[in-house]
Amino acid sequence: MPEQPYFSDRSSSDKSSSDEERIEEEKLLKTKDDKIPLLAKIELKKENSFQTYKTRWLMLFLFSVNTMMNGTLFMGLSSISGIASKYYHVDDVLVEWLSNMYLIFYVFVALPAAYMMTKWGVRSVLVISSGFQTCAAILHYTGYKPKGFLFVIMGQILAAFAYGMVLQIPGKLSATWFPKNERTTATAIGVFMNTLGVALGFLMPSAIVSDSDDMNIVGNGMKKLFLAQMIMNCVVFLLTVFLFREKPPTPVSLLSNEEEMSFGESLNTLIKDKYFMIMGQAYGIYFGLFVSVLVIISPLVTAAYPDGYNTLIGWMGFTFCMVSIFACFVIGLWLDYYKGFRTVAVFLTLASMLVWITFTLVLKYYHNFNAVFVLFGIHGLVAVPLFACGLEQIAEMTYPVPEGTSGAFALIIGNIYGFVFLTSLGLLISKGYTLLSCIVMAGLYFVAMILSCFAKTELKRCNAEAEEATGHKRIQPDEKWLNIKFNNNAKR
Repeated sequence: MPEQPYFSDRSSSDKSSSDEERIEEEKLLKTKDDKIPLLAKIELKKENSFQTYKTRWLMLFLFSVNTMMNGTLFMGLSSISGIASKYYHVDDVLVEWLSNMYLIFYVFVALPAAYMMTKWGVRSVLVISSGFQTCAAILHYTGYKPKGFLFVIMGQILAAFAYGMVLQIPGKLSATWFPKNERTTATAIGVFMNTLGVALGFLMPSAIVSDSDDMNIVGNGMKKLFLAQMIMNCVVFLLTVFLFREKPPTPVSLLSNEEEMSFGESLNTLIKDKYFMIMGQAYGIYFGLFVSVLVIISPLVTAAYPDGYNTLIGWMGFTFCMVSIFACFVIGLWLDYYKGFRTVAVFLTLASMLVWITFTLVLKYYHNFNAVFVLFGIHGLVAVPLFACGLEQIAEMTYPVPEGTSGAFALIIGNIYGFVFLTSLGLLISKGYTLLSCIVMAGLYFVAMILSCFAKTELKRCNAEAEEATGHKRIQPDEKWLNIKFNNNAKR
């Protein structure tokens, strides 16, 4: 059921009031207070005439449980790598590669998946992705026995294909189903549900598989773990096939039903956009560090606390992800109102650097696991939200490039960085250079912060909607404190 009428009817008697309405809007546009909330003060008649549907939340839920399941499969057996390597009689490095292969496959799958989304729509891509990860879970269950590691690898390859298809969907889904005042929140929810899946991927193996010298007990845990994942993925796949819809019956905004830019033209536009390339590098470094932290935290902390902390380290990863979900949601709500994307990007990268430096000093020089645990949780508040909000920032600054294409391009950069960081930092930690690896990460956060400062974020999508509705350009300025010259030009 729609929440409000699709197009409001206007009789000829309303024509006399149109001039008064336009004068009122012009007064608002000329106000000296040019802060971002200005757009929220303007009741745009054309925008309000579009309907929104309650089923948008069902679509977001169906996508969210899919990406959550994919995040769960992403972690593989990383949180119990020592137990898994003994059980399957393989090296620890092979167990860690169950996660690493996600990053490699994304680089090759993301752009074809973005093209499929442009050609066939979100539903087709999501159904295929859900099917892949369901098959992956079935293969995992087939390989629960000690000689079944090959089946686990095969399943992880299919899950990696699904990862390459599902990760860039949130921006496109929010633009199709949600009005502009809910888009950032919807995108954040879609992204942080993947993070929730990663949190479950940390917790489930530690909680279900016992650390025992009796391989029968370990095998029984493996069977229960993979069976639970298989059942959940099968249920999610069936729900997606029967309930997910491509788009609402009628458009939800002025721009949601416009013809999209072609895939080739989109890539050409992105490559030539210098501010996107700057932001893409900042986002890529931030994303790469986020992925790296999740995988290397176990060997990093184990180097300082070698005995009796395996379960608690799993809880550290879970806490990190859970607090990040809260942060993503709050920042998403703030951005829906204020649109201060670049301010948020600079703040999150700076805060991530400072918290990580503090975490490093405590881990290295202050032998207190509780303090390490708490600091890693605090790090989750600032080291994850840009993963979600950055996609919406990129969608705004690169409009009219489709959200799926711009998101895929940025995430390819992020996954390349993630693979490079994981490989190099993992090598440093394995050689005993834990302090050096932490210093390198702090330096990379600093680089991301500097790049974020230079990534001017003109809100092209919001401005296009405002111009379509009122005939006025640039209702939404970029952040004044970061770009004074831009705002001065805007006033002229």
